[in-house]
Amino acid sequence: MKFFRKIRRILIQQERLKKYLLYALGEIVLVVIGIVLAVQINEGVKKRQAEQAEIENYDLILSDLRGDLELFKTYKEYGEQMLDAYYRMNDIAHGKGSFEKLFPDFIVMNVAFDPVTQENHQSNIEKMSNKKIRAQLVSYFRSIDQARKASGEIDTYLKDVSRPFFLKEKEIFKNSEVFNPSDRGFPPYRGVSVVDTTKFRAAMNTPEFLPILSAQRMSLGFYLAAVDKSIKDNTALISFLEENIE
Repeated sequence: MKFFRKIRRILIQQERLKKYLLYALGEIVLVVIGIVLAVQINEGVKKRQAEQAEIENYDLILSDLRGDLELFKTYKEYGEQMLDAYYRMNDIAHGKGSFEKLFPDFIVMNVAFDPVTQENHQSNIEKMSNKKIRAQLVSYFRSIDQARKASGEIDTYLKDVSRPFFLKEKEIFKNSEVFNPSDRGFPPYRGVSVVDTTKFRAAMNTPEFLPILSAQRMSLGFYLAAVDKSIKDNTALISFLEENIE
């Protein structure tokens, strides 16, 4: 009898062990499932956060693009005024027209090109998930680089050739207006010329004048064409982003 009771007790213990092992296994499975679900939820949250951050970044790009567009319009208007002045200077050099309402200071003035979108977002391009937007931005930045190159070309020529000729050799500035005691600001910003037109006309009669003017006109043409391209690509990119950002 004792022998059979012992066997029965062993079987009961073995059955309990089996149930315990099954219970423990079940707990392990539940823990693993919980971890997997937690990881998936966490990854989902991170993905949604990344998507939201990217959309917010596109909004910032749009804002900067609109700012660039306003700058480009200003650059174009200023450049067109310079071009008009160059044409009038050429006419005067050929015995046509007069200095009336002409702003000859443009002969030694720089052009500007300082948009912000490329500087603020160039480093983020590779992180963007939308390949089409990424490609559009890359194309836009190429236009920006071309316009910046054109700006640098005309400014370098002004610094190295035009200013030394007109300001140093021909001394075309009116000292009395440059040092106007009633206004210490920058006269051209007020549309006030500081060029002595008598000296400037004398400079026009030298062999150097027309080659300098022609070179500046061509550099300015390159600049204006690049600005026009930047405006076109900027406008297209703004429309594309507005259509594709949800």
